[in-house]
Amino acid sequence: GKLWIAVPGEGLVVFDRISARSEWLREDRNVPGSLPEKFERHLFLDRSGLLWVGGMNRGFATTDPLGVKFRLVVDSDPNKPLSSTSNYVRALHEDALGRLWLAVEGAELKRYDPVHQAFDVFTEALVGAFGAGTTAADLRLTSIAGTDDGRLWVTTGRGVAVLDPAARTASRFTIPAPAGQPDWINSARVLLPARDGTLWLGSSTSGLAHGRPGGEDWEFLRHHDGDGESLVDDFVVSLYEDRSRRVWIGTIAGLSIYDPRTHTLHSYRHSVSDPTSLSDDIVHSVREGADGVIWVGTHNGLNRVEADPDGAIHFKRYLTRDGLANATIYSILDDDRGNLWLGTNRGIQWFDREHNLFHAFTLHDGLQGMEYNTDAALRLRNGDLAFAGTNGVNVFRPGSIRFTDFVPPIVITSMRVGDEAPATLSRQAEVVDVPQTRRVLRFEFAALDYAEPERNRFAYQLIGFDKAWVEAGTRPDATYTNLPVGNYTFRVRSSNRDGIWNEQRATLAVNITPPWWDSTPMRMLYAVLLTGILFVTWRSYQRRHDAELRHRDELQARDERFRMSLWGSRDEFWDLDVRTGTLHRMGVDRSFGGRFEETISDEVWLTERVHPDDVSSLLDRRRAHIEGHADVIESEHRVRDSNGEWVWRLSRGQIVERDADGKPLRVCGTARNVTQTRLAERQQRIAAEVLNSMNEAVGVTDLEFNFTSVNQAFERISGYSEVEVAARSIQLLHSPRQATDSYRHMRDDYIAHGHWHGEVWIRRKSGEDVLCWLEVSAVHDAAGRRTHYVSVMTDITERKRAEQDLRYLANYDPLTGLPNRSLFIERLVAAIDRATHEETRVAVLFLDLDHFKHVNDSMGHSCGDLLLRVVGERLRAALRENDTVARLGGDEFTILVEGLRTQTEAERLAQKVIDALATPLDVEGARELVVTPSIGISLFPDHARGPMNLLKFADTAMYQAKEQGRNTYAVYTQAMDVNARRWADMAAALRRAIDSGELEVVYQPKLSLHKQRIGGVEALLRWHSREFGEISPAQFIPLAEQIGLIVEIGDYVLRTACAQLKAWRDLGLTGISMAVNISVLQLLRGELAARLRRILTEHAIEPGLVQLELTESMLMARAEQALNTLAELKGLGVSLAIDDFGTGYSSLSYLKRLPIDTLKIDRSFVRDISTDPDDKAITATIIHMAHSLQKTVVAEGVETVEQFEYLRDQGCDEVQGNWLSVPLSAEPCTALLRDNSNRPALKLVHAANP
Repeated sequence: GKLWIAVPGEGLVVFDRISARSEWLREDRNVPGSLPEKFERHLFLDRSGLLWVGGMNRGFATTDPLGVKFRLVVDSDPNKPLSSTSNYVRALHEDALGRLWLAVEGAELKRYDPVHQAFDVFTEALVGAFGAGTTAADLRLTSIAGTDDGRLWVTTGRGVAVLDPAARTASRFTIPAPAGQPDWINSARVLLPARDGTLWLGSSTSGLAHGRPGGEDWEFLRHHDGDGESLVDDFVVSLYEDRSRRVWIGTIAGLSIYDPRTHTLHSYRHSVSDPTSLSDDIVHSVREGADGVIWVGTHNGLNRVEADPDGAIHFKRYLTRDGLANATIYSILDDDRGNLWLGTNRGIQWFDREHNLFHAFTLHDGLQGMEYNTDAALRLRNGDLAFAGTNGVNVFRPGSIRFTDFVPPIVITSMRVGDEAPATLSRQAEVVDVPQTRRVLRFEFAALDYAEPERNRFAYQLIGFDKAWVEAGTRPDATYTNLPVGNYTFRVRSSNRDGIWNEQRATLAVNITPPWWDSTPMRMLYAVLLTGILFVTWRSYQRRHDAELRHRDELQARDERFRMSLWGSRDEFWDLDVRTGTLHRMGVDRSFGGRFEETISDEVWLTERVHPDDVSSLLDRRRAHIEGHADVIESEHRVRDSNGEWVWRLSRGQIVERDADGKPLRVCGTARNVTQTRLAERQQRIAAEVLNSMNEAVGVTDLEFNFTSVNQAFERISGYSEVEVAARSIQLLHSPRQATDSYRHMRDDYIAHGHWHGEVWIRRKSGEDVLCWLEVSAVHDAAGRRTHYVSVMTDITERKRAEQDLRYLANYDPLTGLPNRSLFIERLVAAIDRATHEETRVAVLFLDLDHFKHVNDSMGHSCGDLLLRVVGERLRAALRENDTVARLGGDEFTILVEGLRTQTEAERLAQKVIDALATPLDVEGARELVVTPSIGISLFPDHARGPMNLLKFADTAMYQAKEQGRNTYAVYTQAMDVNARRWADMAAALRRAIDSGELEVVYQPKLSLHKQRIGGVEALLRWHSREFGEISPAQFIPLAEQIGLIVEIGDYVLRTACAQLKAWRDLGLTGISMAVNISVLQLLRGELAARLRRILTEHAIEPGLVQLELTESMLMARAEQALNTLAELKGLGVSLAIDDFGTGYSSLSYLKRLPIDTLKIDRSFVRDISTDPDDKAITATIIHMAHSLQKTVVAEGVETVEQFEYLRDQGCDEVQGNWLSVPLSAEPCTALLRDNSNRPALKLVHAANP
């Protein structure tokens, strides 16, 4: 009685003439299924009750005037788009006043009042329960439960909270933590208040906890490998208490049932070989019906719990083959009639238990979406059912769900014959003649139902061919091939979208006409020809009979030919005269050695020729035949051949002549050498035994792909025995999970190439689908002709399932809980796609912690790990809710920011991150550390359009920020890429430099002011690059440290310097010391002393002639770590020096403790020593302090006579610099040392440039 009125520009108004009320339906882009536009021009109600609405711009739309079956509860806040997480509901609870509490993915706790249809948010109260520093983004809500006094239990990403709705306050709930797990409560994700007042808590990492709130006596259940009575897995997905107070614990690896009265635990898992086991290991939901039947929903099917009389539990599975639209069962509820309602990954499904039928509902029925959440379902006090999913909550009353009674007409739309194009039928009742030679006949049909045509089902039958109706499902066609000649009637029927069948059928008469060669005249011709053939056959028989009579006289000649044929074959003919005991043999030499024909005594033959172990058996077989107990003599025994070897012989014979009394006179027969045959049979038996002992299923098929044999493993994997598959097609194993075309392509491939391997789904005899690795190979005979195919199958279902589970857990960094590189790249790709459509920018921030390695080295890796966690939390708190922060590895983090309009927004965010990390970080509750970040920024589409380039360019910009002094950010430019490429090219060139001879060790002399002679040299490294020219040590030494070459290069300098020292000693230049610079990485590696010992021994160098120099800053930063290594080096006898002294922050206490022999004054103090009084005072102080500590002093960078004289006057021990000599290669330095050793006066070499 309602009127539907189209109002141009406003939409539709529905007027109820009885209540005189009207309701407006308008266009709302934020609500799915709303009116598509506001300019509607046409309205039409078809015979199925479907209302058609025609607009000006967007065509037709349809709707059910009676409304959808399911009501939708959704927060339509205009400030939040419908697609956001504001309606992604993970858990439900109904309070005493009938209000619904929703735990939302977007860290919101909401209360919905169905009377006023209003939402109230309690998130702020939850945030306050966890103290300062906690944000709504940290509270990932997973479950809700009520208490007797109206409060709520809520599990979050930070632990468990107790909410008082009346006071709008919440407090943090704690329990006594188990040993070694102080933060156990933080991993709780699901809770269950038991009827006895206790509380069950399920963790995502640590199993189960059970106790009374406020009490101290809590028990913890965990999984222990090898313990069948422990929890099946520590990741708890769902909890349920049945009427017997047993607790059902669903995990990601199976189901456990705990009885708190007996404290016993029983676990159940999925088993491929046991069809009564769980259908899958991931258990989402458990529910006990009103009739006491318990149902278990898993990731791959619905399970009914059944118990044997002895109490043993097994499961009856319901899978997609049983009618489930989707086998992932997230939640289960039962209605007043005992039927089940299931929340799945493909909408809501109704299980009619009385008729054992499943019915699926879709978006057309008003569902919030096709995906529902784990255990997020509730039976309300008024009898309604509520299911929560990714886009809201559906509330409905099961008894009010209606099904349409409209049955659509069915029509046959077209018929296709052979390879012709489909022909449209002009009328349904006509008779169609089809030549049998066209072979293929295809019918196409349709049900005239426009509401949801994809849910119409069909059944068809070809009367005269099909014995019963063929269920076609939703496929609207039927195909027949090679039909016999005759008259047929094709008929088809259909159901409506709710499964109600139309009893009216569409029919079509078909006449299959024979080809010309099968017509009546041709059959008469065939009869005439057959009569002629019979006559010719009779005449042929007469001639053959006459020929046999003529050939009777040719027996003698034939006997001779028989002898020749015996000789040509490898058989022997034997003739035993029973009366005389004489044995006559022919063809002996070819088969068993000896002459072609011989006559010997039977006794001699048995004694000398037959194997002693076989004589008794042979005589028994003879006796049995002679006495009439056996028709023939047949014996396999060994005889000695002409070479004296034993060979196996198969002998067959029988009595050929008897006397008048019937007594045998002659026994004749043949014998054959079967040694090779027996060997082949033995090998075949071994091969068969090997085949049956294999774990892989092996099947042999003929060229038509019919089974000929299988092994025992085949029966174990497929469920079919060899008898069951014999002569049956390999299609017996085809699974609907595998596309039909893939089987055809597979078959075409191994027909063409003789081999195929890959993954394939097969269906077991039980109906279960398993994934196998299949290898198919062709078998050829001796002539090279293909005769069979051998298929080897290995069940990899469990391995693939394990890989999927690992893949599920592979997207997050285990240390910080942040997304890892894989998930970050995935989200970056999606963000680029959205930015392309929305014409916005995407920013990638690459963050590296400055000097993080110092924290690991000085405070330990455990402290470093804690620091990384705190940094991750600080970054999450500084970013927006929809931004992504990920950890790539080490101390590298990345940030993904969407919806930007300008580069300035990204720069402001980078500065916000820097400011967030400026506050000292609390590590271990007792230490506060300050870390600074270097941040690189790249933008889409400004800098790159691909995810990998964006990441690479942000990385490049990050290194630019480090070069700018750290604790800052830099935006990517193309110039940075040039520098990065030059750095990479230079790093690659440095790796080749040692082998290509580009590195050269030069030597700068040092003058002893006490002896007025050159007493030693310092080994310095120079790089003469063919690609880049002369490279300063200030450039390539830090580069070598970054790319991990510094230890290898340091060893090269040590070996080269010691080899040169040996060469000078061989020339008679003794007493020269060699100073070599050592990097901190060489020092911290424990094997430095051992390597130096080997080098000194190899070149026979006195340790006292070698001095190792270490820079002041690096030594003092790691003095404690280096102390042991320095003591080992000192124990070798080498001397130690601190280079660049005065530029760092040396501690006098360390100078006393460290085994240092020499201090080298940095050139920065020597440079202005003649003009700057401060440098003079510093230099003099260092000299006097070193002498007081019993250490020698070397001044480096001496360029002038004034500098030399001042240092000499202050008592400096040695000087070094261009005033004395520039660094020299080996030959000039050798000449200088030889010249100065032969002259009393010192010869100085000066240079303008060092």
